[in-house]
Amino acid sequence: MNLLIVESPSKVKTIQSFFDKEQILVTSSVGHIRDLSIKGQGNIGVDLKTMLPDYVNLKGKRKVIESLQDLASQSTKIYLAMDPDREGESIAWHIKEVLGDKYKYERVVFNEITKEAVTFAVDNPTTLDDKLIGAQESRRILDRIVGFKLSSLARKSNAGHSAGRVKSAALKLIIDQEKIIKDFIPEYWYSLSSSLEGKDISVVDKYNKKVIFETKEDATDILKTLGKEFKHSERVEQDVPVKRPRPFEMSSLLQQAYLQLKLSNKAATYALQKLYENGLITYPRTDSTRISSANFIDEIKSLIETKYNKDAFAGLQSSTTGKTTQNAHEAIRPTSILQQADSLKNLTPTQINIYKLIWERTMMSFMSDGKDLIIKDLYKNKDINLMSKSKITIHNGFRDVKSETSTGTPSKIVSVLKISDVGIIETQHKSQNPKRYNQSSIIKKLKTSAIGRPSTYGGIIDGLKKFGFVEIDKTGILPTELAFKSIEFLEQNFLEIVETGFTQELELSLDQIANGKLPKKDFLLNFYDWFEKKLEVVSKSLPKSKPKTALVKLERPCPTCKSDLVWRTNSKDQSKFVACSAFPKCRYTESTETTKELDLLSQITPQTTLQQET
Repeated sequence: MNLLIVESPSKVKTIQSFFDKEQILVTSSVGHIRDLSIKGQGNIGVDLKTMLPDYVNLKGKRKVIESLQDLASQSTKIYLAMDPDREGESIAWHIKEVLGDKYKYERVVFNEITKEAVTFAVDNPTTLDDKLIGAQESRRILDRIVGFKLSSLARKSNAGHSAGRVKSAALKLIIDQEKIIKDFIPEYWYSLSSSLEGKDISVVDKYNKKVIFETKEDATDILKTLGKEFKHSERVEQDVPVKRPRPFEMSSLLQQAYLQLKLSNKAATYALQKLYENGLITYPRTDSTRISSANFIDEIKSLIETKYNKDAFAGLQSSTTGKTTQNAHEAIRPTSILQQADSLKNLTPTQINIYKLIWERTMMSFMSDGKDLIIKDLYKNKDINLMSKSKITIHNGFRDVKSETSTGTPSKIVSVLKISDVGIIETQHKSQNPKRYNQSSIIKKLKTSAIGRPSTYGGIIDGLKKFGFVEIDKTGILPTELAFKSIEFLEQNFLEIVETGFTQELELSLDQIANGKLPKKDFLLNFYDWFEKKLEVVSKSLPKSKPKTALVKLERPCPTCKSDLVWRTNSKDQSKFVACSAFPKCRYTESTETTKELDLLSQITPQTTLQQET
């Protein structure tokens, strides 16, 4: 028997259906089975002089590991079929380390869970990529060092219980936007406009740009000078291309899932994972817009030409790549374009809606651009110019997928517009108030700022919410008072950590490690040397710990362990209660409702106190 190990148990049933169990047995590691320990300096689990990590098996994974060991002992070959990214490569390596070198391992990588893709991967295995493993290990060590040490200082400064390289940089974006909102001073102006038969009509200058007036009086004075009619002077027609969209990658999909379906990043990410595990879409945690499967391209070409016409298929677009784009995987697309959302079974409504978004976007990305005709009719009234503007569609192109528009023909020219027909009025305008980030716009900002990766987008805001840094309501993502304290502390002491440029450079360094251009040990040691010096300076500047306070002892022992009973104070409401002085070994407590000594507390002499650490 050969053993094929995947990450998620949800994939097992689908992939097992591709193989005879006596040939290949499919099982799951249920994600990671090892992680950094909490030993050593600062409980970081890393030798900070050599940057060698100390790994331990995860609690709760004992039965999973024992099952993998048992199945491995019965196997001729072990296929490591984790997800095709750094994290998946790392999980595969950890499994190999736990099971030992006595087995033959092969790495199999597939971008979609279809029989064709999985069997091809098994027939064409690779080996583990040490550079990818090194990049993931570097990221984990980096995040552990920054997270543990920053969080410790933040707690001492009452700036929250958690801080981190990615999370705090994202929080700073939210805080910065909140400051912009607070400092915003609106601007006002006026324009002269109207409408007639669906056309926008505006007073324009000699360059055909809308005239803006600083005051209402200025606009009104112009109206007083007008004659009774405008005479047509010119018609300008301009073809405007409407570009087809590119296929989805993780960030653009999460944005549209929120805008169109009102789904949180967490809910959309979960739905995507389920669609992938069920073999319906390609690997979702991607930052690429390319599609490279020749079979899929042939399939979508045939469907578009059959459903619409031969000219509707425009073929591949060049994929977009940025400075931090890894471009390791295809864009998010259906594994088969012939599977439409209406025909899918056993999916939740959310999964169906997400799949429909992906199917429609993929179709549109292969179809021709649309074309609109912009028509501008120019009129004159004394020295005042008037422009009416309308738009018609002359070619739907990709918009046929959603039947968004319809074609039309230009209207006849109206030679004279009477003031009484047009009814030009002055309109007050106000500069738009800046808005808080929502779960779409924050993903866009994280993407452009190179904060996080496709695999982490969905959890960043959820993590900030979990630690009490943000709340989410109808106005968007709202930072709490604790968030302001946290960012104020970090800006004063670790500004580099929360600056987007710093985060971007670290991501580029990790990419260089993955590409074999930067030794991971050098990178980590250089970073830690700088970071440790910063920590030392900041630690010295922090206020010293409060002096020890006295615990008042009662004249009776703990009924559980016979140690002294003492008065303690509830940190939330400052109420008094009785507890054992041997806490945390003994957790005996009494409420004040059952304690007669409460009114005698102020009479206790100093000789009957115990010292308590702050």
